[in-house]
Amino acid sequence: MRFPRGHAVSAATLSLFPIYSCGLAALLSLSVACAHAEAPRQATAFGLALGQTPELVRSLLTERVPRCAILPSIYHESAGYPNDVTAIFDIARGTLDVCRSGPGEGDVEDALSVNFAHPSIAEKQPLYQIDWERTFPDVALVPHSKIQYSFDKIRAELFRTYGRPTSERKERITSAAADLAKSLALDKNVQREDALVRYLWATTGRMPESRDSTECNCGPRYVIAELEISRSPSTNPKNQYYVLSLSVFVRDAVLGARQDGWNAQWQQQKK
Repeated sequence: MRFPRGHAVSAATLSLFPIYSCGLAALLSLSVACAHAEAPRQATAFGLALGQTPELVRSLLTERVPRCAILPSIYHESAGYPNDVTAIFDIARGTLDVCRSGPGEGDVEDALSVNFAHPSIAEKQPLYQIDWERTFPDVALVPHSKIQYSFDKIRAELFRTYGRPTSERKERITSAAADLAKSLALDKNVQREDALVRYLWATTGRMPESRDSTECNCGPRYVIAELEISRSPSTNPKNQYYVLSLSVFVRDAVLGARQDGWNAQWQQQKK
């Protein structure tokens, strides 16, 4: 996923979270592969689903975030096809735009990229990749602020949506939110503990080692979710983990590989 990240400061496993499905073994290593390997229940994120057409996706986004600009990217000219074939829709990605939405009446910010196949790969240009991030308020910066987006609640929503994760990783980090607060001198006297939690839903494979990599030999369709979380004695309730950011990456690996090959072939033709 392509977002600014916090910096890992320890590779030690955190035994700080209830383990949903992997039992005691999950407490003994940084990367945990569960005994089962099931495809995600849904290949969806941000109200979108793999396989949808550009026209449908634009309509859904316009309805969901009417105040947010949808920026299209167009495929290069290709013989036998129109000159304005949609490749990507971006919202608040790579620009100064901010897209506020969510159940908290604008207190969360969303960024989104969705990729469509070229019609030479699939005639109706199905959506084959969703890359979504939501950023939440950093309640540790305001003493006694009530936690609205608890880790337990959002994790439970992920599990209801995608099922039991195939594997997971947990580590201590300095979050992007903490780095930002420090740069703005907003973190004076703030005590906090940040962590990164990553989940994979797939029929095979393991979590990519690097956060910056989405390469995963994980079967036909897979989902990766990352949560930057924190806890602090200044929040209400005290020391309860809350979510700073949630990133969800959904990919049709089969269609995506075909499109990647098409893109690479075109790049070779340019040389």
